[in-house]
Amino acid sequence: MDGDGSVLNFVHRPTVKAQPNYWYERLSVCFHSASRSHIDWLRARLHPIAGTDGYIETAKREGRHDFFKLKYGKAATAVLLSAFYTDPAAPRLMRKWRIWEAYVERTMDT
Repeated sequence: MDGDGSVLNFVHRPTVKAQPNYWYERLSVCFHSASRSHIDWLRARLHPIAGTDGYIETAKREGRHDFFKLKYGKAATAVLLSAFYTDPAAPRLMRKWRIWEAYVERTMDT
């Protein structure tokens, strides 16, 4: 995940005009690759941990190979990141881990 992956966490306000006080927090993890076979392999490896297949988006790029993104929703992301970051001494990209750490502190340590 620390190579071609990303951790996203933000507040989403989908209907600001109609419901100005409605919002929810999004959390997702994505994996990016120009290789569909790599994405399929990764999806198969993560399914037993996440309990879901996730979602594959395909970006068509004119004159270039397609680009693929394997994306997981909030619940599956929480399961995956909990598994990825179990060992506090394991190497990690701090910017990605900090997003997860801040989310856990706000939502799960109560």
